[in-house]
Amino acid sequence: MNRIEKIADQDLNDFLIYLKKVLNYSHFTAISYGEDITRFLEFLKKANISKKEVNKDIIRTFILEEINSGLEKISIKRGISACRHFYLYLHRYKDYEDNPFEAITSLKATHKLPEFLTFEEINEFLESNKKRIDKLKDRDQAILELFFSSGLRVSELVDLTLEDINFEDRLLRVKGKGNKEREVPFSNTCKEALIHYVKDLRIKLIHSEEERHVFINSRGEKLTSRGVEYIVKKAKEKSGFNLKVHPHMLRHSFATELLANGVDLRVIQEFLGHSSIKTTGIYTHITNEELKQVYKECLPVIRREK
Repeated sequence: MNRIEKIADQDLNDFLIYLKKVLNYSHFTAISYGEDITRFLEFLKKANISKKEVNKDIIRTFILEEINSGLEKISIKRGISACRHFYLYLHRYKDYEDNPFEAITSLKATHKLPEFLTFEEINEFLESNKKRIDKLKDRDQAILELFFSSGLRVSELVDLTLEDINFEDRLLRVKGKGNKEREVPFSNTCKEALIHYVKDLRIKLIHSEEERHVFINSRGEKLTSRGVEYIVKKAKEKSGFNLKVHPHMLRHSFATELLANGVDLRVIQEFLGHSSIKTTGIYTHITNEELKQVYKECLPVIRREK
């Protein structure tokens, strides 16, 4: 039983169905909302407060407790936003008098720049992984190549089916957040890795030809997002790669490499499936930080040349 099921709140269950069925949110996004709201519901249960009794002071006490627990500001901010949406739903559809979260000003989050690997580091990781000799190496190589070649989200990668891949034109049909479809290109190297995996190891892993998802676990079932995160972690260990790496870092590395090579920010926005250019704009901060670091390293040379 997961955390959301354990709280057993019918209003929350109805809200998550509303997100998926009415607003077309992905299952992954709805669960993320549910987990954030569950933290607040657990706080209310512990304090013996009903959802209808919530006011500004109670919310502020909850926020203070979240801060004291060591939770990052950006996570607290996301939780407040989720609860604001939840109470808006309760106000509109469950006859709650108002939305107490409307009066709460969100915390100013300290934004961390996305972590990424350089092109050389990605190359080192991919080449090291190629040298593995275990059974699942080819599947893992295809996953890593696809992440860096296309910048997919983990949820998008696990949902890919064979019908979504156009090998001839090297295009993926991807269903992103809000069920929005987009086409994403991938490299020749990635194409080779995918074909090698699909025509050999995948056939050995599947138990039924009715299974159309591209990436399969050792039991012949569709991979989960958690499963992919574990695979990337184990690939790092098995290949002897000594830098920190996780799936989202590969997505960030893809975007950063495009920007560094002069690709327009709006094109990168389309590749990544961002609904707002502001979200993609975080990568300009990465390049600015790189410029500052280069200048800092070159400064002694510049001073000597004067």
